[in-house]
Amino acid sequence: MYEQTVEIEDDAGQRLRLRRVELQLDHATEEGDTTIWILTNLSASQFTLRRIARVYRQRWQIESLFQRLKSVLHSEVTSLGHPRVALLAFGMAVLSYNILSLLRSAVWSAHELHTSDIELSSYFFACESARTMPA
Repeated sequence: MYEQTVEIEDDAGQRLRLRRVELQLDHATEEGDTTIWILTNLSASQFTLRRIARVYRQRWQIESLFQRLKSVLHSEVTSLGHPRVALLAFGMAVLSYNILSLLRSAVWSAHELHTSDIELSSYFFACESARTMPA
């Protein structure tokens, strides 16, 4: 990890001091990148480089969850134009994801998959659940 101070100017002409954090990855991303740069205004006294890296990793775990909700559970319905309806649909998708995670954990535990290299596919697990438990 490496850090440097940078300054940028906003639309109003104000100068903003930021920290540019460079993270060297153990494994390349899907695009083949081995380095990630993060611009942050988090104070150095409260956020060490390791803490920034942890927060960034947690953010991507959340992004991955949203991607799974969108692709596996079809949580993004473009025909739902009203914000409250879209929010309800998204909430139902999150609830469905929690139920799916509970079922996956139960199957994982019951079949003692922690002792093997077998990984359950969220996509196929959701498809099988939808096929065997129709609405």
